[in-house]
Amino acid sequence: MSGRASALRLLAVFALGVACGLWVTPLLVGPRMQQLRLERDEAAARVEALEAEVTRLRELARQHRQVPTVNRVRVELTGADRRTLLEAERRLTQQLSERQVGRPVDQVSAMMVYGMLQGTDWTIDGVRYNLDIRFMVIGPELTLYGQLTPVGQE
Repeated sequence: MSGRASALRLLAVFALGVACGLWVTPLLVGPRMQQLRLERDEAAARVEALEAEVTRLRELARQHRQVPTVNRVRVELTGADRRTLLEAERRLTQQLSERQVGRPVDQVSAMMVYGMLQGTDWTIDGVRYNLDIRFMVIGPELTLYGQLTPVGQE
């Protein structure tokens, strides 16, 4: 029996060691496991935020590719001598370029441009001219066609 008692004692000590190990392991490893879980949750939240950001940026890029912008302004006028027309076209092109170049085409309002310029008076070389807009084409090249009518001298 001594062999059997010693085997039982050895088994009891082993079982006690396993039980103590199971009891102590969470105490020793628990804080590190909790820290790792928190880091994993933070990383998962960051991944979700970055995926949402990527989705948003892709959508913006897709929209940006679909909507062309005004790249150039061209003005063509009639109704006066060549020098006067060139000066009026230069002024109108500069004024329209400042406000419209770089804007998406779908945000350029023909009514706003028409309302801003139709019937305006321009003084060139001491002569007053009235601008009559005939039509305009809105696209990557915004083109305005109009006529200058002499109103009087200043």
